[in-house]
Amino acid sequence: MLDTSAHRFVLLLAVLTFAHIVHGPASAQDPNVQSRLEDLAPTTTNTVLKREVEVVRVPKLAPEYVTREVPLTATEMRNALRSTDKLRTLVRPTTEQLMIAMRESGLKATKTRRVPTGRLKTVGYEDKPVEKPPTVTWETGLSVSYGYNSNAFSRKSNVRSDRVTVTTPSLNVKIPVGKSDTLAFFVSSTSARYDSFDVLDRDIALGQITYSSVLSQTAHDPESGTKQTQLLRLKVAGRAAFLPFYEASATRTISPSVDWSVGDIPLSGQLCGGEKAKVNCHVAGVIVEVASTFFDDLTQFNNASAKLGGTLTWNILGRELTLTLGASVTGRHYPNFTGGDRSDVLGAASASLVWAATPLLNISAGADYSRQSSTNPDLDYSAYTLQPQIRGTLKF
Repeated sequence: MLDTSAHRFVLLLAVLTFAHIVHGPASAQDPNVQSRLEDLAPTTTNTVLKREVEVVRVPKLAPEYVTREVPLTATEMRNALRSTDKLRTLVRPTTEQLMIAMRESGLKATKTRRVPTGRLKTVGYEDKPVEKPPTVTWETGLSVSYGYNSNAFSRKSNVRSDRVTVTTPSLNVKIPVGKSDTLAFFVSSTSARYDSFDVLDRDIALGQITYSSVLSQTAHDPESGTKQTQLLRLKVAGRAAFLPFYEASATRTISPSVDWSVGDIPLSGQLCGGEKAKVNCHVAGVIVEVASTFFDDLTQFNNASAKLGGTLTWNILGRELTLTLGASVTGRHYPNFTGGDRSDVLGAASASLVWAATPLLNISAGADYSRQSSTNPDLDYSAYTLQPQIRGTLKF
């Protein structure tokens, strides 16, 4: 658990972040600004504190036995006396009578046997996985990408392409709750700088609070480190977009949401990775999410949304090199949109190749395509992006 000072720091950090995001004036924005801000400053899905397992060498115990002379049972003495005349003269003999008959017949009334002492003894050693007690995890990160956007303004007509540099430092604090749940606080500051259209340059502050509940975990293959995990997440995310260097506020949003997901679904029994890091080579994931987004002073952009998404992942070299294909469909409804009813359907597809160069450094390359169809035809658009990225993390 958190000590008092650390606990106060996390709570203060969350309160200041959301107070900064929710309050303050907002200037007019184009109707597709939400999609662009979410692409530049996405929320994190790294909200579950993994329970680490360590292998401990433990003694292998077995019952201790000793060899002793013990009396024969009544049944054993009857069986031994069947070959003599003594048993015929006895009617319902007691154990004492049977022992006397055994002595008179010259038979031994005891037997050597292995009997338990009631103690355990060490007969060897074995490696046993033991779950470590969960502790609070602090993770700092820095990602830098330089990408190409075919439709920088998210427009149907007068489409303009541009290149953009995105730099994002972040802090992710995950606190264990109960046996398997996690409370996570995530904050980041994104700097987006376009090569040609500096009017699009933004600094974006993101704050996110997520409660993740592990509904189930299943290991389909005992030799694999892959566990199919079913999650339920409750999340509140706030964004504040500013002109460069946080000079003036441009857009502020807050989005509560709930999602259900199943990840690491094995699609085959084939294992990839070394002997110490075997995982299923082919896995899938699905997610269903419902959310609402509220704009500060721009109520016409307030909307409710539902999303269905899925991924296919190939663990080419265990988890050191992975290829992921993703697709999603998001529907949004704007009940207060100026100019009439507005409902959008946003379809997206993506592909990414991630190389975990070290435990603290990831290098990736990705391509995304998105297409929006709206009941207001002027808001339709499509775009694709190409984005190599370097991300470093530090956990403590």
